[in-house]
Amino acid sequence: MAKLRDLEESDPILTLQLAREGNAQYPDSPDAPERQWMVAKALTNMGLFDEARVEAEFAVKQYPGTSWTNDLQRHVLSNPP
Repeated sequence: MAKLRDLEESDPILTLQLAREGNAQYPDSPDAPERQWMVAKALTNMGLFDEARVEAEFAVKQYPGTSWTNDLQRHVLSNPP
């Protein structure tokens, strides 16, 4: 998670890869909502808005009520880029 947090803005491709790997390996960990937020944010940073929306919708269903999904709800689903 520390590496993901460090990479977040600087390398969206690697962030996307590592976040997806982390979620595949640890889908029920307490960090999963944050990783899913990173997936959607990385896709947004790459201009892949439709894919980001799909990932944000998944996050809202999978991890309802977290600060991470609330942020995705506000920024990706309610006010898409």
